[in-house]
Amino acid sequence: MDHILHLLDQLAALHATYDQTLAAKTAAVPAWLRKRVAACEAPYIDTLSQQGDAIERVEADVRAAVLEHGASVKGQALHAVFLAGRATWNDASLQGYATVHPELLAFRSLGKPSVSLRKVG
Repeated sequence: MDHILHLLDQLAALHATYDQTLAAKTAAVPAWLRKRVAACEAPYIDTLSQQGDAIERVEADVRAAVLEHGASVKGQALHAVFLAGRATWNDASLQGYATVHPELLAFRSLGKPSVSLRKVG
């Protein structure tokens, strides 16, 4: 476990260094230039926001339609992949049942574990 804690500390330090480098990069751009860039970007802010909202709405409509359709649909540029719901069982109860009926264990499979990294605090 100490090895993992060391790796987590190393990863946190890399993130901190990366964030500091981004901050230094921003600070290196003179304020007058940042203002000029902001002025150039300003006319696009509302349009991009509206387009983003439209994309979210249509994505929700596509998801709902594909769920109702019950199968994947492939367009020319996008493919809406339908994933059927995963069957789940109460593993603790079935393990108890399997002590009396061990043949049940032949039908049990265990997926690969995965790791999710999250910031603390």
